[in-house]
Order: sequence, then structure tokens, then C-alpha cells
Amino acid sequence: MRVSWLEEEVLAYIRRGRLDRAAVRLLHCDRERLLALLRGEVPVGVL
Repeated sequence: MRVSWLEEEVLAYIRRGRLDRAAVRLLHCDRERLLALLRGEVPVGVL
């Protein structure tokens, strides 16, 4: 089982409309990885 990355967690919060939780974690995210996830360039590893 793979451990989720912070960027994947933020993406999940955004998709669920939990913007308050996403905003708190955004400061700690890797911007490039988050953008790649949003664009669909990197597969999400969360089950």
C-alpha cells in the first residue's frame, strides 16, 4: 500500500469542495507536483 503525498491529499480536498482544508496544506505542497496532478500528467496513487 502506498502512502499518499500531501499534494494528492490537497487535490482530494479540492475535488470534495473542502477548500478550507486544502488552503491550510497548500503552503507545504510542492507546487510543480500539484500542478501536474491537476493537469492529469501524474497518476494519483491514493486508493
